[in-house]
Amino acid sequence: MSRRFVIVLLLLLLVTLPLQSVHRAQAMPEITIYMGSNLKTTVVAGIIHNISISLAQASDDVVLKASLSSGFPSSNSTNNASWSYSSGIWSDDLYDYYIKNESARYGNVYCFHVALDSQAIPGQWRFVTYVDGTEAGNRLITVEAPVAGISMSAPTFYFNVIPYGTGYISSWKTNNASASEYMSTKNIGNVPLTLKINFESINTFGTSTSFGATNSTGTYMPQEQRQHFIDFQAQAWSPRKFTVKGYVSGEPQLLMTPNTVSTIIAPRTTFDVVVTVARPGYDVYQMDGVSVQYKAFYYTAYKQKMSLDMYITGNKSVYLNHDMMNLTFNHFYFQNAAVTEEILVALSDSTEQHVTVNLTCSSQPPWKQPSMIAYANFNLRLADAPATTGRFTSNIVVSATAETEDEMPISASIIVVIVLVVVFIAIAAFLFKVYRKTEEQRRKELEDRIRMKKERAKKQRRR
Repeated sequence: MSRRFVIVLLLLLLVTLPLQSVHRAQAMPEITIYMGSNLKTTVVAGIIHNISISLAQASDDVVLKASLSSGFPSSNSTNNASWSYSSGIWSDDLYDYYIKNESARYGNVYCFHVALDSQAIPGQWRFVTYVDGTEAGNRLITVEAPVAGISMSAPTFYFNVIPYGTGYISSWKTNNASASEYMSTKNIGNVPLTLKINFESINTFGTSTSFGATNSTGTYMPQEQRQHFIDFQAQAWSPRKFTVKGYVSGEPQLLMTPNTVSTIIAPRTTFDVVVTVARPGYDVYQMDGVSVQYKAFYYTAYKQKMSLDMYITGNKSVYLNHDMMNLTFNHFYFQNAAVTEEILVALSDSTEQHVTVNLTCSSQPPWKQPSMIAYANFNLRLADAPATTGRFTSNIVVSATAETEDEMPISASIIVVIVLVVVFIAIAAFLFKVYRKTEEQRRKELEDRIRMKKERAKKQRRR
């Protein structure tokens, strides 16, 4: 009887063992970690995370403890933490600081909105869950030091504005998206950043709000990337060229460190916006309050005359002269007069002074080269400060004219023809000489035969 009883007990034990294993597996809490809406497998020190614990059965006593797995001589916020839920009350059990009111329970799911101190020691931490005072599960989780960083992929933005024109200008081309220019920014750190784009304020070029960018503010989660287009309001500027610097900065968010200042340096990077206020196709040369609109390149042909136009503005008077390379200067044309000497130009920012330069392309491209570069150099000198000088250059591509290109082949052909004629004459003279000599020889031979025939006939008659 006792033997049967023991056998029955053993059978019941064998049957219930799998059931107990299944029950224990179901009771093991499931932990998920979110930073904002991003699912994470690690925890970043100093940043609020939503650490959710899913239980098989609800409880009014749930505790989550975290500690450095390598051990520590004394407990503090850099190596140890504990949070709890007790009948609707959420608490930071050790420091009364690293938990947020957003913590909430949803049935059997307990969402701890908590953080480790920003100075928490990076490495492997053990997170242990207690339910009703009993350990229900534990998990090793990597804790990372907070790092803030921004990467930026940006061109230098170039804008062209007509002199004294106003209006809104953007790098976004409504009718041609492929020609639009933008920059990309990305949070390459592991902490959320509040990203801002702003511009330096220069009174001459307007306030810092004169320039702007799309998506200029916003919170970036780690690895989040966005695109930005640049725009500004033109303000009736006189001809000039200037650069405005743009700043991209990021401020780390939700960094938990009580009574201390965060040691994370807010990242910052810059880009340039270059604005050229000039007539279409013209560059701008600037010198101490003087701006010259001119063309950097011209195209013409050897022996051709041409005119170069420039428009000068500023708040000072300036002398203008020249020196040429591979060009012949004819005259300046200014204020309805042709001038061959240095000219004095009185300037204002509100009026463009038009100067025309007449010259001739006097140098021929080298033989067998289709073109050459000539240089029209212009020198400026301030009237009230002669030591202040400047220089700008128009490059002129000079091609050979059609006559010049054909001249060498025609000359060569004439020479060839002359040589051939001489050769033909020489050959003809030689052939004629040979012919005459041959004819004379044949005639002499004929005369000799006739003479000999007459002599034979004469002898026969004598007989």
